[in-house]
Amino acid sequence: MKRPFSGAEFDAWRARLADGEEPERIAAELLASSAFSPAEWSPVWEALLASRRAERKRAGAFYTPEPLTKKLVAAAWRYLPPVPEGGVLTVLDPACGTGNFLTAAAEEWRRSRRGGAPYRLKLCGADLSQGALMIAEGRLHHAFPEVETAFFQGDALLNDALPRADLALGNPPFVPVTMLSDQEKARLRARFESASGRFDLFTLFLELCARRILVPGGVGALVLPDRFLRNVQLTELRRGFTAREELLAVLEPPRAERRFAAVVECVGILWRRRTPAPGSSFRFGTRRLSTAGFPENLFAAARPAPAGAFPTVTLGEIAEIRDGIIQSKVGDKLFRRDAPHEACRKLLTGSDIVPGAIRFRGRYVDYRPEVMKAEERRRGGNGLRMRSPAIFERPKLLTRQTADRLIAASDRAGEYYYANTLHGITPD
Repeated sequence: MKRPFSGAEFDAWRARLADGEEPERIAAELLASSAFSPAEWSPVWEALLASRRAERKRAGAFYTPEPLTKKLVAAAWRYLPPVPEGGVLTVLDPACGTGNFLTAAAEEWRRSRRGGAPYRLKLCGADLSQGALMIAEGRLHHAFPEVETAFFQGDALLNDALPRADLALGNPPFVPVTMLSDQEKARLRARFESASGRFDLFTLFLELCARRILVPGGVGALVLPDRFLRNVQLTELRRGFTAREELLAVLEPPRAERRFAAVVECVGILWRRRTPAPGSSFRFGTRRLSTAGFPENLFAAARPAPAGAFPTVTLGEIAEIRDGIIQSKVGDKLFRRDAPHEACRKLLTGSDIVPGAIRFRGRYVDYRPEVMKAEERRRGGNGLRMRSPAIFERPKLLTRQTADRLIAASDRAGEYYYANTLHGITPD
């Protein structure tokens, strides 16, 4: 449990931050304060910023729990190739915050050197927040003065000066494209293959680490939202990733560590920068699955199958899977509690699906695509997706995901339209 920090100095810092004072000035005072030990610098900083939720949400700045950080770094360390005596192992976290992953890497490095050939460690971190970088640098210099460090303030996605690394790790921001400005989207789309459609920043950080940061044979270890494993819109990204990289492991944290950023469930992805041999496999829990592509339903098994190889098929190979209507900026016009004209259709959202049953609660979608598109343009939006009526007006299985299970119900008559909190599955 996090310590509830208080005291005159802490309360004064929090008040000054609320009044708009620059965070780096507070960070400098924290590092110089005798009220808090170096081990407390990071949690104090996180506690100070806890009230700035809107700013943290836009930047995706949610710090990773220490147990999850250490487990992911320890798992990645086992896959690193041996470093020759006198050599240098370079580790980079492109969204390092206050240095939790870099600190865990330094601890692993110290353990690995005991009784083995000595080699040096270089830790590199990048972050938007200068204050967070100051805390990270202070922590590492205090606890690991023998380690070389380099820090880069700014957006790692736009920084061409980041060094190549043997290990790229961290918890990149989960920020949807809808929270970015038009200028930000244009810059990112010019630099990244995965910056297409309704992308999220975590996919760009994955591409950055896999394609630009890691040296050949280098290892990547990132915390990603678990929708990376299952989201239909990310199918091509998963296929491209596994075609170029050797997937080493998918780590599912214990439930208590899995959810720490709003309501996002997370997994750890480990890979090596090279193409796997045909027929190779990776381990997920007690199941062994082909790396030819990510299975779409890793999260759905109530009881794990025994370890061992067995054939698998992705759900997308035997059925068409489509997500629903994306309301964007016109939700107040699009989704209604009444049906004033014949273009309105019955609408379902995630909460309307319970195991094996649909509970229609009298909501409708005003299905006039041209009218809604015009209203979307008037409001400055570009994310409205109405889908084709043929997707909805057919028998289908409707599914939604909770934290630990898949919930489904059948729309045999094809009478319901649905929002993008649901997926519709129709056999090919």
